[in-house]
Amino acid sequence: MNLIGQIWTWINDYSGILQILLTIAGFLAITRNQLRREKFDERLNNMKKTIDAIAADRNLFMENALALYKEQYREKEGCREFTEDGGHLVFRDGWVNCKDENGDFFHLSAFKPAITRRYHDTQENIPYNPRLPDRTESYADNCKFHLGKNLFDAPLYALDTVETAPKKMPKITVAEGHYFDFYNTCEYVSFEMAYVRRILGKKERNPRTLPVRFRQKDLFDTTNRFPGIGINTLTILKNVVDDVDEAEHGRKRSFFLLHKRGVKVAEGMGNYHVVPAGSYQPLQEYYDRKETDSDAEAETMKNTVLREFGEELLDYEEFLDLNTSDLLQRLHEILHPLFLGLGFEPLNTKTEVLSALVIDVEQDDDASLFGHRTKRSEFENLFGKNENYEGDIMLRPLTTAMLQQYENDSRSTASMKEMMRILAKKENRAIFQIEESAQFQY
Repeated sequence: MNLIGQIWTWINDYSGILQILLTIAGFLAITRNQLRREKFDERLNNMKKTIDAIAADRNLFMENALALYKEQYREKEGCREFTEDGGHLVFRDGWVNCKDENGDFFHLSAFKPAITRRYHDTQENIPYNPRLPDRTESYADNCKFHLGKNLFDAPLYALDTVETAPKKMPKITVAEGHYFDFYNTCEYVSFEMAYVRRILGKKERNPRTLPVRFRQKDLFDTTNRFPGIGINTLTILKNVVDDVDEAEHGRKRSFFLLHKRGVKVAEGMGNYHVVPAGSYQPLQEYYDRKETDSDAEAETMKNTVLREFGEELLDYEEFLDLNTSDLLQRLHEILHPLFLGLGFEPLNTKTEVLSALVIDVEQDDDASLFGHRTKRSEFENLFGKNENYEGDIMLRPLTTAMLQQYENDSRSTASMKEMMRILAKKENRAIFQIEESAQFQY
């Protein structure tokens, strides 16, 4: 009998056993795949719970992170204002409430930082992470593809260095990278803190429970992450006739715009914030400069305010190129935001630039922005009809009591709290014509 015949005979003799073995192998393969799927689903469910915890209790986690950094920097030279005077962002002395020799705030239009480096791409060489649904994908990709978050990997600027001197404009330099770099290195530490509390049920804040946060614990070393820059502007409407409050009926007052963020935004869902606010990024979708061009400058920070002002307050969908838009050129001539300072948001460690914008509705150019509206009810009706998916915009009286209220409100973002703190300082109340409240003590 030839070899083929012998094999065939053997197969016939042991066909029953082979069938059993094949059945077992198939069962094991199905079971293994099912277990893999169940483990994936478990990790996905844990991620959803963690994101929900951040949305519901973000400011609780924020306070925990703030306490951690205040403890760390309490004995460090140059951080007294942050640790002792009630700062809500993490910053060095001279980073906030800085003014020139005349006691005036610097104009945001003067801030056009040099680009000093390009951040490495965090979408490459992704480390294995057992806390994510897909353990070999980045945090940004997991959020985008497995949670359905509305994320885009757009170009973005991050803080590189800050130099300050008394009565001099701070000198800022930036690094360039992409939004996913920020998400993977900064927003992830928010997830890490919430995951430890929500999924692991632990309260300890140490290198074992929060390994990524503690690896980049020194926030002033900006090479340990990509601290993308957000530019946040408190908009003040001056000389508005109050026809809503009966006690103040007919009186001209100043109001600030309060933004209650919607549930669809990528950051700060459901929180109180200032408006306009947006990421500091190149005007164009792609970079024009070469890799070796280390002396290039970023766009002026004012451009971000103009872009977001058009989108969030004038209800224009998108401004990509500020240099070619007639409307944006007009905004540039009318709007003059002031630089209030900058610092790091404690929870996700991003950079927050703070500014204030005063619009006098009795001035023709200013009034033309909103169709020459002068009454509080007209503005409330205007912003109420915007129906912006990013949230609701409301008017609040610019009083010391109102500033204190929103500084202490658990729903206010850290950057908004810090702006309320800065404006409430005695030397700044006259600059912004803030009404004194009898019950206000600072």
